[in-house]
Amino acid sequence: MANYTYFQEGSTYGEEDLTRFNKLWLGDSSGAHLITSGGGFSISSNTDDRTVKVNPGKAFIYDGVGGYYAVETTATSYVDVATASTANPRRDLVYLQMTSTGPEIKIATGTPAASPTAPARPAKSIALCWVDVPKNSLTFTGTPTRYTGQYRDQMLIPGPGVFAVDWAGELPDASGFRHGATVYCMSNNQRWTRTAAGKWYTTDPGPWFKCTPQNVAAKDGTNITVTGDLYIRESSTEWELSGQLSLSPSKDLETLVLLARVPDQVSRPTQNTYGASGQTYGSTSAGGTGRIALMTSGQIEYGSDGVIANLYCNEQFSKSPWNTNS
Repeated sequence: MANYTYFQEGSTYGEEDLTRFNKLWLGDSSGAHLITSGGGFSISSNTDDRTVKVNPGKAFIYDGVGGYYAVETTATSYVDVATASTANPRRDLVYLQMTSTGPEIKIATGTPAASPTAPARPAKSIALCWVDVPKNSLTFTGTPTRYTGQYRDQMLIPGPGVFAVDWAGELPDASGFRHGATVYCMSNNQRWTRTAAGKWYTTDPGPWFKCTPQNVAAKDGTNITVTGDLYIRESSTEWELSGQLSLSPSKDLETLVLLARVPDQVSRPTQNTYGASGQTYGSTSAGGTGRIALMTSGQIEYGSDGVIANLYCNEQFSKSPWNTNS
């Protein structure tokens, strides 16, 4: 017989009913634990009395079988930090756990080691911060870990179907989210939507990455030094190049050259894609236009129109089924 969740006046509902109800309005979040406010469960350290203060917050803790516990702490909590080891540093873990009597803020003391790691997070809990305790020290440092890269199943949820992460541009697996769910990446200000094809899609430009200039040779064999700053960023709809490269000596290349390389964080087109960018003939004189291309190899190809000293680039390359793996 199927399980149904609904509310009816006069009925009594148990834990399983409530966790299932929470999932109905939260939507599928790939089994993540959800924190409802960016300021929730913020922490501060007091080394004088060796405590970590945890401010109130709200969360939905995944129960492991398809539902969520709604958790709220309304009072400030304090946990005691154990004294330092005399032999090695230590990393402790402050966490919020759903227990049989309700939510509790706890601390798990780590094992001293030359390169210490935090203890494993217990079941039905969310990590709130690390506490790094140097050896032979009266001080310690708390580092918030509520929705950072260390814990891939913890996210900020501003509202139903909208999730926020701060994983340095890395996204959770889209297959675990419902069609239309949105993930906001706080580290690069991009919003991604889960498409019907099971992929993430964004029109927000991502962070700028610096390309690596490469020295080239003109057709007659003259070696040319390439310097300057050229940056690239991308969304699901385009790549954008911006910056300036300088060539010394200035020369008519009379051939196509590879002036720079795109970093590995940026995707490559499946077909070479072309545009045009301005150039100067000499160090100060007026210039013309040359051809620029983003290559499948991740190289930036250029062909000059006459003698070139400086390449000025502000170019967009459109993505489409023809030239992208997206």
